[in-house]
Amino acid sequence: HRDLHSFPTRRSSDLVNAGHPPGILSNVDTSEALLGATGPIISPAFNCSWVQQVIQVKCGSDRMVLFTDAIIEAESDSGAYGLDRLIEEVRKRPINGNVLSERILGSVREFAGGRPINDDLTLVVVDL
Repeated sequence: HRDLHSFPTRRSSDLVNAGHPPGILSNVDTSEALLGATGPIISPAFNCSWVQQVIQVKCGSDRMVLFTDAIIEAESDSGAYGLDRLIEEVRKRPINGNVLSERILGSVREFAGGRPINDDLTLVVVDL
């Protein structure tokens, strides 16, 4: 579970990441930053808490990419798609988040070469 709040009057976003892969914060002026988990995965077996992370953002130039593990664990004959390959797609900085999400999904499907992705696949791209 992830919860993301953006406040138009602030230059920050609040993020809680319950055990998912790290999100990616991309800025046109700097390199990408990984947004790690702020607590364990949600489970009824554990009584856990999560930390709310405040992320400084640049409105109009930052982009946040959140995804489930199905993206980076998609398989081909050469192994898993991986976080590095995903970051390379993010670095291409297409004109908007919709174009980036289509490019990432196309890249994952092409990499998998027709193999089924046997996990839930979620991808959220937010232009901040």
